[in-house]
Amino acid sequence: MLLLDEPLSALDRRLRQEMQIELLRIQREIGLTTIFVTHDQEEALTLSDTIAILDKGRIVQSGAPAAIYEAPRTRFAAQFLGDYNFLTGHAEAGVLRLADGTVLRAASPLPKGEGTVAARPEKISLIPAGDRYPKA
Repeated sequence: MLLLDEPLSALDRRLRQEMQIELLRIQREIGLTTIFVTHDQEEALTLSDTIAILDKGRIVQSGAPAAIYEAPRTRFAAQFLGDYNFLTGHAEAGVLRLADGTVLRAASPLPKGEGTVAARPEKISLIPAGDRYPKA
C-alpha cells in the first residue's frame, strides 16, 4: 500500500495532469493500492476508484466518484466535488418556491416542505414561462 499526501500540489497545471496519468498507469500496471490525500477535486475524480470525503476528521460520504458527484449527501460533499447552486425555499407539488416568489419546477420529485435544493450548473435548464419541462 502506498500513501500519498498532496504529492502533486506544487506542480503547475500541465505537469500535474501528466503526473495524474502516470500515477494511474503505475497503479493499474502493478496493482498497487494507493491512498491519495488531496484537496483538489479534479485529482480526486481522476485518480480514484473510491473517494472518501472527510469533514473535520469524519467521513461524510464515500463511494464511486461518479456516484458522489451526482448525489452528494451533504453540502460539504457537494462543495468539495464541484460547483453547486443552493436554492432554499418551500417545495410543494413538484415546484420549489423561493423567498422572492420565483417558482422553479424540478425534473425529479421534491420532498414537501422547507428545504434547500442543490443543483449543478450543467443540470439547470431555463425555459420560457408556460413551456413544458423538456423530457430527458
